[in-house]
Amino acid sequence: MADWKEQSLRLWQKLDRKQKIIVVGCAAFLFFAILAWSYWWGGRPEWVPLFTGLDSKDAGEIVAKLKETKVPYEIGPDGSTILVSAKDVYRVRLDLATQGLPRGNKGFEIFDQTKFGTTEFQNRVYLLQALQGELARTIEQLAEVEKARVHIVLPEDSLYRKNEKPATASIMLKLRPQAQLSKQQVRGIVNLVAHSISNLKPENITVVDNFARILNDGDESENQLAAGATAVSQMEITRKVQENMQRSLQSLLEQVLGPNKAAVRVTAELNFDQKTVDRQIFEPVVDDKGIIRSMQETTETYKGNTPNPGGPPGTTSNIPGYVTPATNSQSNYEKKEVTRNYEISETKEKVVVAPGSIKRLTVAVLVDGTLTRQQQDSITRAVASAVGYNQS
Repeated sequence: MADWKEQSLRLWQKLDRKQKIIVVGCAAFLFFAILAWSYWWGGRPEWVPLFTGLDSKDAGEIVAKLKETKVPYEIGPDGSTILVSAKDVYRVRLDLATQGLPRGNKGFEIFDQTKFGTTEFQNRVYLLQALQGELARTIEQLAEVEKARVHIVLPEDSLYRKNEKPATASIMLKLRPQAQLSKQQVRGIVNLVAHSISNLKPENITVVDNFARILNDGDESENQLAAGATAVSQMEITRKVQENMQRSLQSLLEQVLGPNKAAVRVTAELNFDQKTVDRQIFEPVVDDKGIIRSMQETTETYKGNTPNPGGPPGTTSNIPGYVTPATNSQSNYEKKEVTRNYEISETKEKVVVAPGSIKRLTVAVLVDGTLTRQQQDSITRAVASAVGYNQS
């Protein structure tokens, strides 16, 4: 450092008076130039976007208004972005909004421009344009969407219901750079439009982006998406089960062996099959304790004299002096029969086995150090108990 100063001093002393004046003048000029540039750069306004994605008509009208009000502005390289000073952006935006700029998609305010004497056909066209504009505005509220256009085709009214044609719609989306809509967002846009138009079904709506790619590609893609989401969900559940077991086992081993003395890895195989079991069990009636469904009781009773014996004429009855039996004898008869039908004892069970049960579990434990056989067995039993291992 000292040598540099000495060399500079000797060089300065070797210069004559004219050379010294030139050096001092150049240094002063450079200093004031830097000072002026800093002042100019510090006073330069910070340009921020006033509007982006404007069409040429809206951009021209906004530029004309800015010139009229003498507001400094710049036009972006794409021609669809207008920049103004950061301190003026909100004021200018409000002023332009009161004048209906940018116009963009027209909504129900289109009826403010209707005149007396418009026909029913004109009102129908205005209504269609208003619906398209309002839906486009709503879709543009998505952060990923820069511009949206909605085209709706409404069928003519028919006297016969079987001749009615369904309504159809097409949605054109211009996405922001590096932006992408998820399948859920696309379905949301489709349902939004379908529920805003009478007799418009989701399957009659087509959504495309600015590269003419169809974004709602039917039920097959939705099924694939659902299957993919299910697979991701199953993997997430498996990962959480493994992490929870690893955390529990790691804490257990650190309490026994000390911190950072053991490493645990758990691999779980879960069963995600959902099984429904229907059981119908019939139980016999024991000791007449069941519920009687029906009963039939029959009783037969007879009391009286039996008839005198008779028969065909024969030798005995023709013998003179044969003594006949006395009068009829007294007799009783009774029969009782009971039939009982019992309800069958029936038990119905419906068991739903929830998915997610552990089908197979593998645990690996790595210990830093040498263990005796007894210590190894002790750690093995502790780990098995912690994960709920059952030898049976």
